[in-house]
Amino acid sequence: ATYKDETSSFYFLAYYPPSINVISNPLSTEGGLITITGLDFGYDRSFISVFVMDGPSSYPCDDVYVLVNHTSITCSAPPGTGIHNVSIIVGGQSSSPSPSSSSIIYPGPSIMNMSRPLTSGGPLTISGINFGTDSSILTVYTS
Repeated sequence: ATYKDETSSFYFLAYYPPSINVISNPLSTEGGLITITGLDFGYDRSFISVFVMDGPSSYPCDDVYVLVNHTSITCSAPPGTGIHNVSIIVGGQSSSPSPSSSSIIYPGPSIMNMSRPLTSGGPLTISGINFGTDSSILTVYTS
């Protein structure tokens, strides 16, 4: 811009969007603490949002905490099952999805105990961990 023989220049400052290198997996299908390592996360957690994607839906990670400025954060992942992409938004800029580095894998189910039915067709009780939170998607196969 020029005003009375004076020229000034305007400069725009832009930051790189965040990128994810490694994500630790939650310890159970109930969710839990995950650590995300990458670049350009910033240092102020109030500008950082983390989401676990499930198709068209996204679920926020709570309690974002900066471990190392710009490169490492933790948050509490929501409950889930299977493999899901993770997205980080810093100051309005979103990380690009990279399935190999920006996914979390919830642990599969483990059977700890099983009671046998007293009669054919009787009830079967299975106890264990990591069965997920939606019993409508559980399937039991017998052989």
